[in-house]
Amino acid sequence: MKRFLLLLFICIISFSQAQEKDIFLDSLMHELSVSDNNHWVDIAIEISKEISYKDAEYAQTIIEEAIKNSISIDYQDGLSRAYEQKAILLYNEHKILSGISYFQKAYGIYSFENKRSESANILYGIASGLARIHQISEAKDTLSFILNNYPLSIDPQTKSNIYHLFSNIYSGEGEIEKAIEALDSAVVVEKNNYLLENLSTSYNALGVIFDDLGDYKRSLEYYDLCEITAKNIHDTLLTSYAIHNKAYIYLYWGIFDEALSLFLESQDLVQSAGYESELVASVSSIAAVYQEIEKNDKAKRYYKKALQLADKYNDLTTKAVIYHNMGEMMFGEGKLDSALYMLNQSLRIEMQEGNTLGIAQTKSLLGTIHSALNDYDISFTYFKEAENVFLKFGSKNDLSNLYLEYGKTYASLRKDSLSIIFFQKGIDLAEKINNRSLLKDGYQASSHNYERLYNYRKALFFYKKHKSITDSLFNQHTSRRMDYMSLKLETQEKEKRLSSLENKQKVLQLENKNRTTFLLAAIIILILSIFFFYWRFTIKKNSEARLSKQYHILEESEQKIKALIDSSFDSTLLVNLQGNILTINNNKLNGFFANTESMIHEELFSFFNSPNKEKLDRFFKLVIQTKKPKELEIQEANGFVLNIRISPVIDPSNHQVSSLAFYIKDITQLEKDKQAREKMEKQLIQTQKMETIGTLAGGIAHDFNNSLATIQGYVSMSLEDVDPKSHIHRYLKNTQKAVNISRDTVQKLMTYSRANEIQFNKVRISELLDDSVDMIMGSKPKNIKFVYPHKRLNMELLADKNQLTQVMVNICTNAIHSIGEQAGTVTIKVQKIKSQKRFKNKNMILIQICDDGIGMDSETQKRIFEPFYTTKEVGKGTGLGLSVVAGIIKQHSGIIEVKSQFGKGASFLLYLPIISE
Repeated sequence: MKRFLLLLFICIISFSQAQEKDIFLDSLMHELSVSDNNHWVDIAIEISKEISYKDAEYAQTIIEEAIKNSISIDYQDGLSRAYEQKAILLYNEHKILSGISYFQKAYGIYSFENKRSESANILYGIASGLARIHQISEAKDTLSFILNNYPLSIDPQTKSNIYHLFSNIYSGEGEIEKAIEALDSAVVVEKNNYLLENLSTSYNALGVIFDDLGDYKRSLEYYDLCEITAKNIHDTLLTSYAIHNKAYIYLYWGIFDEALSLFLESQDLVQSAGYESELVASVSSIAAVYQEIEKNDKAKRYYKKALQLADKYNDLTTKAVIYHNMGEMMFGEGKLDSALYMLNQSLRIEMQEGNTLGIAQTKSLLGTIHSALNDYDISFTYFKEAENVFLKFGSKNDLSNLYLEYGKTYASLRKDSLSIIFFQKGIDLAEKINNRSLLKDGYQASSHNYERLYNYRKALFFYKKHKSITDSLFNQHTSRRMDYMSLKLETQEKEKRLSSLENKQKVLQLENKNRTTFLLAAIIILILSIFFFYWRFTIKKNSEARLSKQYHILEESEQKIKALIDSSFDSTLLVNLQGNILTINNNKLNGFFANTESMIHEELFSFFNSPNKEKLDRFFKLVIQTKKPKELEIQEANGFVLNIRISPVIDPSNHQVSSLAFYIKDITQLEKDKQAREKMEKQLIQTQKMETIGTLAGGIAHDFNNSLATIQGYVSMSLEDVDPKSHIHRYLKNTQKAVNISRDTVQKLMTYSRANEIQFNKVRISELLDDSVDMIMGSKPKNIKFVYPHKRLNMELLADKNQLTQVMVNICTNAIHSIGEQAGTVTIKVQKIKSQKRFKNKNMILIQICDDGIGMDSETQKRIFEPFYTTKEVGKGTGLGLSVVAGIIKQHSGIIEVKSQFGKGASFLLYLPIISE
């Protein structure tokens, strides 16, 4: 089965006629020449938008001028719109990170001016950029943030775009149900607000998803809705997309004339609208039809034309599909080296584009070719990788084709049971989605396989099914094969009848011979009967003894089996077809079952909550129907997570399910361990980020210190050349003081950010307080009053002064943040504590840092020293501060405590051992 191109066109750009654009642009240029200040910026932004489609370089130049002028005249509204246009231009040039930075600048202005609608639009632009650079988690978080924080400010167009972007992300992750749900939400918004162009795009996207799932009926319904809506708004391009995608459905069904007619109609619409770049898909699709009906010369001509168009417009997605289809065609012609070259070209592009499903489809075909080359290890590796992706994405077409290739490979390896299984699996899937091309291939392969196994009845059966769906072009060959199979079958039946007649003749000869010896045999039997009854009488007692012994052995065996089942870590149950428990082992699943003995004859599903009852009932019926074991996981309201495997018990007399075995395992702790491991991985990543930021801060401080040294030198030289009595000399002296203060601050920052191992030295309390206060006072807001001891404290600690300074600054900074913009006080108190048992009989010093901020509730106090726990808003805290503080205090053999009440401030108590007074 060939792989066809199915493009999802999400963003449709409508252009006006070139002449009308030029007239409008000339008008804007004239307005620009006579405008100034704010009006000049507005006109420049509009010109950049209009000119970007044909002169991107000039559009960049004029928007840069608009940004500079907006800054010079402090025109914030123009500056925000100029940043937004600059970001869009960078996106068009695939400079996504730079574009995101300009969107963020625009968001800063809109957010400050409380323009919520514009802020929501900018955030959507950021999310789309994150998605394009594959930062999927960040993109989803940004989209959720828009919907949660701007519910009433999002314009309908942006809301529709948000749901479309959600759908694209979920589709890429294989979460198809969520993708459909997002598109359904988009349809509701578009219908309510008459966004017909977006609505047509949503219908097309839904059609593509159901096409991938093999639900062609629903897919056609959505393509029809897309075509009707596009025609109502006179959108030729969207109409052509709908017709183009409908053509593929007919191609899957093997209705080639209708498919070719629709592809040509789509091509005519695209050409009439003047969209030459969109011809790539149409030309490639027409080639695929000719390839399917084995007109390879025409297919090659169209593929060559499609490749030229794809190169011209840099359409890598279509180019990958063309290489794939040409590789498949070369394989059909027996040109294996050429086929491998084409498919490797396709795989390279698919991997470059990150197209997971396309990579899997190409690997599936590569596996087929390597099978033909007898490289079976490589072949099965490719098959397995492709199968995992197809199962994840629910791609039934590809999965059916893959199972057929599995069957052919196993047939070549003479693994007959596996080949029969996979051929049947492929045929079952193809019948389910009514893919005639796959059915034809599957019937033909199965017939050849059974013919090889001399099972002519089955071979004839599949040849008949093959003939029923084969085009007239192939009927003659198929009929000859059917005649051959019929002749073989007839010969086989004649051989069976001849063998039966020979057996009957032998039986008659034996009967005649027996008649002559019957009388003698009767006499012998009479004599033997006498001895027989005597023998039975003598061994009766021995038989009864042996029977009793065997009964005890059987009973002992049953007890051993029961003991083995009871010792299992799983709860094992046997259930009848009505769901009632027939037997159960003694495993209570860590208390999930209260009393296993009382559960006999009870309905199993009654021990689970309602949602799980329905889920278990569905799987129960599915196992009975398919006669195959199934496995599922459920979570109960009481917190239990259970893994359940249901296996059918088959009655050998009628091959029907007589009962079902349930194996239930408690995996609650496994799930908890998994979640804990994921949490620790996230914490490790966050820690690495913080280490990187610390290194960056040290580097910046070092460079800034070099710049301050240069300023200091020039100021010193200037002081020598200026009259000490002049006001310039006074200005330079003040500058010199400011530089010295800045150098001290930078030096402290470099010390603070240094990532060396802890170094213990003698540290005076007064020195520690002085360094901490200096760093805090440099960044303290004016509304905060800072109180600390001014008298000299000569008590000494054995400590790393830089680490303890970090502790003091961190806690004081948190205190300042808790006060906020209100007037408040941060107080540092120092007190000597005599040796106590809790301090291991050491003399301690207590440093108490108090504030009158908002305080903390008891729940927050329990968690403040946990890594990454923070009560600050996103972007204002990492949650690492107090966990690091606690670690430093512990390294210094100290104790840290917190006392607080919500609304009444907080106090942090630092107990540290002193070595001298």
